[in-house]
Amino acid sequence: MEIKPQIGYAHTYLCGHLKTRKSADEVAACDARWTRVIMTTEEYQATSNIYYESFVDSLVEVKGRKQQDFYKGTAYLRMDVKTPCTLHDDRFGEQGWTFELCALHLFFFPYNICLFAIEIEEQAGSDPDKLSYAHGLLRETNDYEQYDAKSKSWVLSLNAPGYTKAIEPLLHVCGVSGGEGATSESRYANLTCTGNKLKAFQIFGVSELSDSLLYELGSTSPVGCVDDSSNSYSPAPSYYEKIMAENTISVFKNWKALALLDSLTVIQLGGTERRMWLWRESYFRLIYIHAYYQKTLLFVVNNLFRSDAANGECTSILQQMKQQEHWYAFSNISYNFLPQMIYKAIDSSLEIASERTQLHHYLVQEAERQEALNERRVGKLLSVLTVLTVLSALYDGTTLICETLGFATGGHAYRWVLTALCGIVVLIFGWWLCSYYTAKNQRRS
Repeated sequence: MEIKPQIGYAHTYLCGHLKTRKSADEVAACDARWTRVIMTTEEYQATSNIYYESFVDSLVEVKGRKQQDFYKGTAYLRMDVKTPCTLHDDRFGEQGWTFELCALHLFFFPYNICLFAIEIEEQAGSDPDKLSYAHGLLRETNDYEQYDAKSKSWVLSLNAPGYTKAIEPLLHVCGVSGGEGATSESRYANLTCTGNKLKAFQIFGVSELSDSLLYELGSTSPVGCVDDSSNSYSPAPSYYEKIMAENTISVFKNWKALALLDSLTVIQLGGTERRMWLWRESYFRLIYIHAYYQKTLLFVVNNLFRSDAANGECTSILQQMKQQEHWYAFSNISYNFLPQMIYKAIDSSLEIASERTQLHHYLVQEAERQEALNERRVGKLLSVLTVLTVLSALYDGTTLICETLGFATGGHAYRWVLTALCGIVVLIFGWWLCSYYTAKNQRRS
């Protein structure tokens, strides 16, 4: 009989991008349960011994230390919840799937970007297959709420009411709540204003290391599907091999991580809360959140350039993005090799480089457009000046000729001279127009 791998420790952060314009001060003032997390000087110094100071400055507030102008508004709020929750589904039987909602986290950044994390923990000995399925359900915010009586047969708010009730403070941050002001639009749509599902940062202590288990947990696929070709979720061998070759992080024999676009999953042999604390307090809090902010902001700005929303604001956005890249785009973040390796893996999995390349493409296009616009403005100004110069020259030339020939100013002879000079100017201008359009047509053909 095949022995299934056991999960001894399971800690997960479900992350998303909130649609809100509230600042950290406004959120904390509205709900006293939110606690502002500020580093002490000692904590900052200890963290800066591992990570570059500029990297740490972009993520935290430090007690007694003034934030640099560009980082103003950066803040971290935490709400301890510690609520036991049950998720009901036919796959879980009558008892349902139990887990604890530990805390809610809010991360405020410049340009009105607010990220959040829902921190949950499962019991030791949890079934890996059911855990993977449960995480898949919790990540699908489209299934959090029923739009109308006929739209869905299963929704999370009906099958995990304790959970959806516990995360309501996040909805209040969005400025959306139930009651008389509710609309037909799903309240939970505001939890994923970029994308359609929550990202997952998953930390597992396991009884044995397995590439197939790592893939299945990371992709929230049925456990066992990699080796079961009859399973509809079984990945193609070429795809599976490519993912495991390009997206895994492995340094020591006792752990391995998989970085995907929608998740980062780490499994450690015999991992416990104490042994895996760095993944929570450092790699998630600093590295993943920094990369997720980069991804979110670049995605939002690129969408602006693809729509009409950026019209009239392109110059301002250009300047802001140049500043943002200077202060947030790091090639290296740490003095140590492991944080650096994790950072590069997350950066690659979130496809931040492609988003930045796309942004640079828009920046070049906008710079060219601005240059062409300025050239047209200068051209119009020069045209006006040229016309004024020609008129002045016509007057001066006519006056000079009439004085030389002895014609009276304003007489018939004066008008004939003026007409002749105007005709010459018109002929020259007509010849130039014909030459210009002839050459233009030849270039087109």
